[in-house]
Amino acid sequence: MSFRTDIYTLMNADSAINALVNSINFLQAHDNKDLKSNYIVYNNEAIDEISSFDAYQEHTIYKHEIIIFSDSTVDLDNITEAVRTYLDNYETTPFLDVRLISDEPGSEGEKEQFSNILEYRIIYKN
Repeated sequence: MSFRTDIYTLMNADSAINALVNSINFLQAHDNKDLKSNYIVYNNEAIDEISSFDAYQEHTIYKHEIIIFSDSTVDLDNITEAVRTYLDNYETTPFLDVRLISDEPGSEGEKEQFSNILEYRIIYKN
């Protein structure tokens, strides 16, 4: 499997999160979303590679950014909490370590839509 396939599966696997949002998509897929709905987009980038102690397995460190959108601050807080509960310290192969780096509010914008940006570092077993 690839990181992109595995992260898609991870992002869409939690039923609590799926109950709160209309969709979870890779970043480019959010351009035409309904601004009156709750949804999540994510993006990732490989930032480093490391070898394991036995030198037989390489791992990649990814920056994984999640942007949560909602027209309600209450819904935004609930979705953010669900995502953090699910991902914080998630450690199941091939994701060896998932760590929250930052949790920042996004801008309100002109369209009465709120956002929150979560940044994670993920060590992925290649």
